[in-house]
Amino acid sequence: MKYLAIAFISLFTLKAQAALITTFTNQASFLSAAGSTSSYNFDANSISGFSNQDFGDFSVVATGSGIRLSVLSGGSSSTFSSNHLDFYTDCCNIPDTMTITFDNGLLAFGFDFSNEDPTSDYTVLTVDGQSFNVGTSGTSGFFGLVTDTALSSFVFQDDPSNGGANTSTKFDNFLFASNSNDVPEPATLLLFGLGLVGLRFSNIKRKAV
Repeated sequence: MKYLAIAFISLFTLKAQAALITTFTNQASFLSAAGSTSSYNFDANSISGFSNQDFGDFSVVATGSGIRLSVLSGGSSSTFSSNHLDFYTDCCNIPDTMTITFDNGLLAFGFDFSNEDPTSDYTVLTVDGQSFNVGTSGTSGFFGLVTDTALSSFVFQDDPSNGGANTSTKFDNFLFASNSNDVPEPATLLLFGLGLVGLRFSNIKRKAV
């Protein structure tokens, strides 16, 4: 019984540690794991040079002296034909960050991107203390993640390895979900743990008869 209790406690101790994050570069695979998602594009927005902007389900905040955020028209990008979010930093201002914070915790978040850095840098996404490279310069595509722990803050910055010059990385077509097909809900984990305890007590009772 003692070992079962230890295992049960360990199950929930693991939930308090770093989130288990799975990344995707294929949108179909991401959607399969994420399940039902909400979406947001920037077609209805046109904002130049903001540092803090609320978009309803989420807000976007710029931190640093060399950063400028804008929602630009499609003509400013070779990738996006409609309005999109532009994350621009001056050369070598490495601490500059763009933080996207959702009103509710997410178990899935994905987006289209276009990295237009003139060097070979990556745009780096940091989530729950874990960092992921999002496409090197001159590339565009999809990036998404699914996590076992609800997260609300997503921090972007330029990779400094090749000078840190980031003319702009552009984002659009956000997909996000608070429930994921591949992630067991806390209530499910609790029922599983209680089931193990109940099974153990049942075995003890039978032995005592």
